[in-house]
Amino acid sequence: MQNAMMDGTHEGTTKGATMYEAESGALVTCFDVEVDGSGGVVMRGWITLAQKDNTLNERGFADVRSILGWKDWDWQAWHQPAEHFAGHRVSVVLETKPDEQSGLPKQRIRYVNPQSAGLKRGDARTIAAKYGPRLRALTGGSPAAATARPAAASPTPAAPKPVVPLPATPPAAQGAPQATVPVTPSSMDDCWALFCQRSGGKSPKEIETTWFSLVSRLYPGRDTTDLTPTDWGAVMVAINDDLPF
Repeated sequence: MQNAMMDGTHEGTTKGATMYEAESGALVTCFDVEVDGSGGVVMRGWITLAQKDNTLNERGFADVRSILGWKDWDWQAWHQPAEHFAGHRVSVVLETKPDEQSGLPKQRIRYVNPQSAGLKRGDARTIAAKYGPRLRALTGGSPAAATARPAAASPTPAAPKPVVPLPATPPAAQGAPQATVPVTPSSMDDCWALFCQRSGGKSPKEIETTWFSLVSRLYPGRDTTDLTPTDWGAVMVAINDDLPF
């Protein structure tokens, strides 16, 4: 194998980029990325801008714009040499598969994403603390002062304990998806990370507004800090099945 990196999500820095049409007819942006902790190894990853049938990939254009810091798409910028696009931070997903020619295991970049997709993870508790009282007011819940929890002794609150036995659907989730199998418990951090990933191209304000709209629809009048792992499992189902992205 070409390096000793573990498969999964890593941060990295672009060393260059080009845009071209592949032999299949698809339009792609190719990024050369030096993955953090790889000892200087540069790997190549692609973002599809248009499918081979010329169908535009809106998410692809949004991701490239986000990586390069563009507000609008700049066709003329691609006349610059590849090195012009160096120095941008990205998040990449590495995977190891047999090489098509040698059959030996080879690690490659499966996905290239804007760095913000990774940095959003872990911010959910901060956002809940900031917007929780406003959400209660919006959904007609009790005033923040009446339902506020005592300050935690530790700066990182412990994750809520799983509910046993596991019900098929959360009893308080009036708008939660009705599952025919038990909901897999999840967490606010995992739901928030996937939600941000599925919201590529949206502004932070739009992401926050849509996030609290979703939670409010599933659990009217409840604070995100009060939801159980089973409740978050239902939120995860909704993110995977219901979001119009």
